[in-house]
Amino acid sequence: MVEIIDTGHGMTEEFINHNLFKPFRTTKRKGLGLALFSCKEIVSLHGGKIEVKSELSRGTSFVIRLPILAVDGRLKAIRKLLGEYLLETESIKKEQLERALKIQV
Repeated sequence: MVEIIDTGHGMTEEFINHNLFKPFRTTKRKGLGLALFSCKEIVSLHGGKIEVKSELSRGTSFVIRLPILAVDGRLKAIRKLLGEYLLETESIKKEQLERALKIQV
């Protein structure tokens, strides 16, 4: 388990439920709105979950839970497609992300 906490503006329940993990949605001027979507998909492909708790004017907490052991061969397929990008600072290309997301959970 990994927990990430900030003391920023916080988010409404509506925003969390309808926008937070959706692709191509962002509140920032720059960026594609793929970061949290990609995180959730990768965590899900590993058999994990991301939990979000937020309170307006107080901040947000993200809890990432991953299983200790891989359930099946999905981990090998994910690493083959994205492994070098998960370990380095390079960007994941759109085509690589699309192929990884096609791996059945």
